[in-house]
Amino acid sequence: MENKRKQQMKLQRKRQRRYIRFFFFFGLLLGSVAVFSFYHFYYEPQLAKTTEKKLTKYEQQIAILTEQNTDLQKKIDLNTQQLQEEEKKKPRMVFGQTNKGDQFPDLTKQIERKISDTGFIGSVLVIKNNQIVLEKGYGYADKSEERLNDPTTEFMIASVQKAYTAVLIMTLIENGLLTMDTPLSNFYPNIPNSNQITIKSLLNMTSGLQIKGFNSQSGSEEDTINYALNNATYSPLTKWNYSPVNYTLLAGIIRQLSGQSYQDYFTSQIITKLNLQQTGFYQNFYANPKHAVSSDSKSDPYLNPIKTADSTFASETGTGNAYSSTGDMFTFIQALLDGKLITKNSLTELWTRPKLAFDYTYAAGFYHNEQSINGHGVLVGFEPTLAFSPDGSTGIITFSNYIYPKSANANLTKEIFKLLA
Repeated sequence: MENKRKQQMKLQRKRQRRYIRFFFFFGLLLGSVAVFSFYHFYYEPQLAKTTEKKLTKYEQQIAILTEQNTDLQKKIDLNTQQLQEEEKKKPRMVFGQTNKGDQFPDLTKQIERKISDTGFIGSVLVIKNNQIVLEKGYGYADKSEERLNDPTTEFMIASVQKAYTAVLIMTLIENGLLTMDTPLSNFYPNIPNSNQITIKSLLNMTSGLQIKGFNSQSGSEEDTINYALNNATYSPLTKWNYSPVNYTLLAGIIRQLSGQSYQDYFTSQIITKLNLQQTGFYQNFYANPKHAVSSDSKSDPYLNPIKTADSTFASETGTGNAYSSTGDMFTFIQALLDGKLITKNSLTELWTRPKLAFDYTYAAGFYHNEQSINGHGVLVGFEPTLAFSPDGSTGIITFSNYIYPKSANANLTKEIFKLLA
């Protein structure tokens, strides 16, 4: 009896253990299903919604930051552009203060001796390795007012202006408005042989065009250009021939393509860009307190001052009716060489001289030699002469308001440049 009871209890414990295991695994299964259902049908969607909200929020924040960054970059780009524009206006050197050559005492003494020997009257600027050797005036700018020449005295620059006109033509080429090979007939078909004359040949004065005399009644740019159109002649060249009419026609082309007067385009592309304070045109020349008065070279200096009529200057449109100080002109030269007016590649193209049957050194307003680039002009008692190294670090400009005979002023400039080597 006792054994039977023990067996029943044993069986009962087995059944209990089976129930426990069953309910344990059943509970485990139900719990897993519940956890899976909770995660899959509730938590995961909620997590996705929360994540999506956060992503949307982050995307919005990123969009705002991106927009702010874009605005900031635009401001940076604008500031950079403004700085670059300001850098373009900044000259390599600063001129306009009397400098008697303290940095190069021996060289300065040699230069001063040569100037004294010739009796030069005008302003002289000499630089060597981007340092001022001498910046000084000699003689009177206006004897009647006892006003002396100094570094800020302004002189008519005569034919040296052609170099400026050439640069203006190159800006139009850079803007795609014409090329070096564009024929003159595109603008002035009635000019003899105009279909064979190119912009390049006008710049280098190898077009064969000539003109006799000048329009003494000229009152405007248009008058001067019309006179050239009606009086220009053509003959094939057997040697190089200096002929200003080429630049009168270039001035007319500048007027056509820019839609401005020659003077206005000159002002916007050169004077304003370089912030030149002592460069301008004949209409304002005699009113400026710093202008030089020229004298008749057939008499002693200052004896017969010249007051030139506006019509004479007007007839020099594009070829020689602007004024400058020595410092302003050297600023122009260095800016040109530094790529601040046209690109350096454009300058190379501008100064390239195609080979012809005759030798010549003239291109785009300057005479190009191995050791120097030179400019010269003569106009109603004014004589500008200059020579500078190909990189513009060394050079000399002499502006004279009295022309000595036998090219004395030009020879003086050449001799001083030799001392700078």
